[in-house]
Amino acid sequence: MLGDIDLLITDKDKNDSLPFLICVEIKYIHYDHRKHGIQPQKLKEQLEILKILKEHGITEDILFVYVDRHKKQKIHDFLAVLKDDDVICYCMDSNLNLVRVEI
Repeated sequence: MLGDIDLLITDKDKNDSLPFLICVEIKYIHYDHRKHGIQPQKLKEQLEILKILKEHGITEDILFVYVDRHKKQKIHDFLAVLKDDDVICYCMDSNLNLVRVEI
């Protein structure tokens, strides 16, 4: 289960003991998820893993970041499954700059 977590931030004064300060999962989608099988439900499951870690006191806080190289209008429906969760999403604008997406 912890193998899915991309980043663990600890408090140096606690000698890396639990709870962690924050567990971070970052998803960077650099291909067309409709053709290559990234499932919205899989994203939801990974977010649920983070929530369970927080509920059990393994981490004080969680962060799930989703970055997609596609434009906002192409990913909005795909991200609808994450609505109502504390997820930070970014995608590319017409100038290929990362912009935050409100879902």
